[in-house]
Amino acid sequence: MTNLNEIKNKISKYDWMTHSEYKNLKQEIFSLDDDSISELYSTTMDIIDERETELYFLEAEAERDMKDWYARTKYFKKLYSKVARYMDDLFTKEMESEAKKTIEQKLQETDTEILVKYLEFIEDVNNKVSTLSKEEREKHIYISKGILFARGC
Repeated sequence: MTNLNEIKNKISKYDWMTHSEYKNLKQEIFSLDDDSISELYSTTMDIIDERETELYFLEAEAERDMKDWYARTKYFKKLYSKVARYMDDLFTKEMESEAKKTIEQKLQETDTEILVKYLEFIEDVNNKVSTLSKEEREKHIYISKGILFARGC
């Protein structure tokens, strides 16, 4: 398996990428774990895409022939699109998974320091920002205190 830095290096040489280079690079990228793909997307591919999109608009504004730009970036844009779609699907799954968690699970996963601050916030009866009903607020306070007690706080 190719390491992340090697893949980043290959992506940075995206100009005039051939179809076989595209296929090999796509295979290497999708053999990485999700965190590595995320890092690759956010630290390399997104930056290149932003630069190329800006260049595209400059070329278009100057009314230049765009054939070279399309030919030069064709496979990078195709690869970027596939990785972006994958990241979007990954994000959606994560959000759906997070939405299915109960308040108990969410509070249990919360860092102790943040949970203490949250408890102070919802215990404040003069708090005008909280949208919790009185019952929900009491439930959150009860759960938070139970978790903090179990953690020895």
